[in-house]
Amino acid sequence: MSILDTLQEDLSPLMQAKKIQDRCAQFGFDWDTLGPVAEKVQEELNEVIEEALMIEINQTRVEEELGDLLFAVVNLARHLDSCPESALAKANLKFAARFRKVEEKLLQNGKNLQESTLDEMEAVWKDVKKEETNESHFKPT
Repeated sequence: MSILDTLQEDLSPLMQAKKIQDRCAQFGFDWDTLGPVAEKVQEELNEVIEEALMIEINQTRVEEELGDLLFAVVNLARHLDSCPESALAKANLKFAARFRKVEEKLLQNGKNLQESTLDEMEAVWKDVKKEETNESHFKPT
């Protein structure tokens, strides 16, 4: 019997990855410092890019490498005492809020998404992000 046999199966893949890593760490299969964890994330990212840049892309290999990257990022989150599910949920909310602001600003300029180029949308995105940064630095206490 494996130490992984009793893991809850109805979790999201992100939480399954964290639980697998937690269980293995309980038995000493874990890095003690952040350095090797970060290096593994970089290694997996490089492997995804390498697969994606092939002349003939093997989608199965790309997905496998993406899975390895996501697993490594979950491990990074775990080592940073952060819940990957919560971190991703917050990132989703932040992205959606910014994108809505991009849409609003484009409309204020008389454009919509279909009429806008990627460069135009990216420029507005950067403006929205800059405004958020400025707002967070100048909030009264």
